[in-house]
Amino acid sequence: GKTISITLKLQRKQRSTPQNNYYWGVVVYLIKERFKELGYTRTDIQQEHVSSPITRDDVHTFLRENFLRDDWIVRDTGVVIGTVAKSTTELSTDEFVIYLENVRNWAVESLDIDIPDPNTPISTNIEIK
Repeated sequence: GKTISITLKLQRKQRSTPQNNYYWGVVVYLIKERFKELGYTRTDIQQEHVSSPITRDDVHTFLRENFLRDDWIVRDTGVVIGTVAKSTTELSTDEFVIYLENVRNWAVESLDIDIPDPNTPISTNIEIK
């Protein structure tokens, strides 16, 4: 005859260390280098008016704001009243995979660079003289 309250909490596995290393070491790095090749500065990809070289954090912010954007919409009218970008640290491993795939597809289409899949082995030959 007693009431019991049960709370279920869904645990999501946050992005993994290998995902994070791939993101910063491959995806962000290659996009930053491509932006530099194309002559972009911070002013070109951010709202700031600082014409200095693009940093990894600039690229990360640009990607986050363009691919993890959520609009705040008034339900009754459908009017967008604001926009917020999610943090990549809040993404589950599955959500992070989708984010990376969207960024990689955009990079091919918009920057003409093919960012290698994280599961593709990369090899190089180094000649030592």
